[in-house]
Amino acid sequence: MDLRHLAVDVLGLSASLPAKHLLAKSRRICAELAVEGVILGMQSDTIQKRNKGHYSVMLQRGHGFSRQQQVATSFITSPLAEPLRSIGLDEAGIGRVLKHYPLSTVREWADITLAATERFGLQFFKRSPVAYFLDNLKKSVADGRTPPDWWHDIRKAEELKQARHDRDRFDSKRQASSLEDSSRQAFEKLRGDLFQQFRAAGLDECTALREASRQAQRQIAPKLVHERPELAKDILATLPVKLP
Repeated sequence: MDLRHLAVDVLGLSASLPAKHLLAKSRRICAELAVEGVILGMQSDTIQKRNKGHYSVMLQRGHGFSRQQQVATSFITSPLAEPLRSIGLDEAGIGRVLKHYPLSTVREWADITLAATERFGLQFFKRSPVAYFLDNLKKSVADGRTPPDWWHDIRKAEELKQARHDRDRFDSKRQASSLEDSSRQAFEKLRGDLFQQFRAAGLDECTALREASRQAQRQIAPKLVHERPELAKDILATLPVKLP
C-alpha cells in the first residue's frame, strides 16, 4: 500500500505532516505492531522508496494477528462497545481499549468525545475523534489528565436539569395525591347528602345508595376533567362507587 494511505487513513497520523515524518512515525508504529505479533518484523524491503516523497509499504500478518482478533471479539458484547464504535474504533481497537484501560475512564472519555462531536462538530478535532479519544485516555491514565472545563459545565447543566425534573415529578405526584384525596372526600360528602335526600323521599336503602352513587360521580366528573384532565380518568376509576 501507499505509505501516506497507511500513515493517514489507517494509523491516523496528520495529513499535514511532511513525508519524512510520516515515514519515521510509521516505522516506529510498525515496529511496535511487530513486537505485539500483529505483523511480521520489518525487513529491508518492507518500505520502499518509489520517488521523492513517495513510498510503498508491504506488511505481512504476524502469528499474533488471529489472537488479537479473538481477544477483540470477546469484548463485542460490552455495553461500552457501541459508544466506541460511534467514535470510530474498529473491533480490534475496542478490544484493546477495554482490555488495557479502566472501564470507568474509558466510559468518561467516550462520553466526552461523543459530546464534543455533537456540540462542536468534527472541526473541533485536530486529527480525528479516535485520535482525540485515545490520546486523552492514555494521558488520563498515565499523567492524570482531567476532563475539560466545558465537560464539567455540561455535567452540571445535566444535573440541574435532572434535579428540576425530579422535583417537578415529585410535585406532580403530590398534587395528584392531594387532588385525589379531596375528590374522594367531595364524592363521599355529596353521595352521603344525596343518600339522605333519597331516603327522605321514600326510596329503600339499596336504591337510594345506588342512585346517590351514580349522581355523585356524574356531578364530580366535570369538575375533575376541568381541573386536571390528564388525571380525571385515573381518579374517577378509583372513586369508591359500590353498587349493591
